[in-house]
Amino acid sequence: MENRTIPASELPQISGLIKDVVNMGLWFLYGIRYESNENAKYALATDRNEYLLDKDGNILSPVPKDNDIEYLSKITFTGIPSAPTINMPSI
Repeated sequence: MENRTIPASELPQISGLIKDVVNMGLWFLYGIRYESNENAKYALATDRNEYLLDKDGNILSPVPKDNDIEYLSKITFTGIPSAPTINMPSI
């Protein structure tokens, strides 16, 4: 699976906060091919569930358990500020 970076504006329905969480590696966004639902272009894996998204980032449905999804790429975003680094004090 390839890593792909897309402009944040390419998925207008995904909030900036979710894009930040994806860029930090806490959640994962994948470019997909799914024969059973041609509108599904992405899958968003959160800490609780995985969702199918359309080309604009709208949620279509949870990923079905018996899925035949082909994961094509792991996606991160450009065009959003990177999360600040927290400097923890030495103890």
